[in-house]
Amino acid sequence: RASMVDRFERSAQGAYVSADGSILSESQAYAMLRDVWSNDRTDFNRTWAWTSDHLLQNDRLPVWLWRYGSVVDAHTATDADTDMALALLMGGRQWHDPALVEAGRTMVAAIWRREVAMVAGKPLITTGDWVDSGHTDRVPFNPSYFAPYAYRIFAEVDGAHDWQGVIDSGYQTLFAASRANLGGSRSDGLPPDWVGVDPHSGEVSPLQLEGKQDTTAYTYDAPRTYWRIAVDLKWSHDGRANAFLRQAGFLRDEVARKGVPSAAYAHDGAIEDDSVSMVGIAGALAALSTLDPTAAHALFATELLGGAQAESGGRITWDDPHDIYTQAWGWFATALYAGQVTDLWHAS
Repeated sequence: RASMVDRFERSAQGAYVSADGSILSESQAYAMLRDVWSNDRTDFNRTWAWTSDHLLQNDRLPVWLWRYGSVVDAHTATDADTDMALALLMGGRQWHDPALVEAGRTMVAAIWRREVAMVAGKPLITTGDWVDSGHTDRVPFNPSYFAPYAYRIFAEVDGAHDWQGVIDSGYQTLFAASRANLGGSRSDGLPPDWVGVDPHSGEVSPLQLEGKQDTTAYTYDAPRTYWRIAVDLKWSHDGRANAFLRQAGFLRDEVARKGVPSAAYAHDGAIEDDSVSMVGIAGALAALSTLDPTAAHALFATELLGGAQAESGGRITWDDPHDIYTQAWGWFATALYAGQVTDLWHAS
């Protein structure tokens, strides 16, 4: 975590900057979660202060993209908003700060208003407030945005809304998307990066997005699904989480075959990019920790420990040290495996 602060936090002012100068709500939320789980209030306060000053809108949801002094895209990203709200709530509980809890509660209410849609009569988490623009026929659903462990806490601070319904519809859609024949490709059990959901029937189908040739593939979004579901299993023991992780036989076989999953697969399991990505390792590690703990241990030893690069001051990086996404997911993979990703809302 210290290497993330040193390398990506702009002038120690709380902004986590990507190589192209972008600051994403995602990176800010990731930093806040790392600080909560590391019990570092100083870094948390700095990151939250910068985020509050530069990204938050009137209803307290952050814009998703800021670069070189101004907002580039004022739309929201549901995964970042969820992670940020959870960090605020857990930080407020851990540090006995009612103001942080209230900030989290306000953000949760805004997530419901702007990022939950009714699908087949049930509330479904969507991908941001942009979903009404050009996608009126289908509701965009990104499996890796689905964070049921967070919604369980949201239900406690926002009893006016049906967060249990969001959990139920999300699991239903996740299983459907992972098993569906999408665009003529049979499923190998992998969740897709994106899918479209019919607002009337709830049926899933391929989703067309600008700049993405195939949204049904398993690339740099989808592996996070396994990490999020593994957290839900750890915190709630939901049988659906266990069932989903145990259907990751394809990843188990790929790790057994070549030691590490490829960076990208088509929905039918064909390799699209045979390189290695840290988020892909994080997803496989999360799934195998339930499905095949022995394989998970080997993957952790070879890729997270064996692939770590030591820097001055005992700091650790993986692969490209200048890639903020790689470093973030190296940390999250390690923290989950080491038991550091704990439910701090219910810890005290």
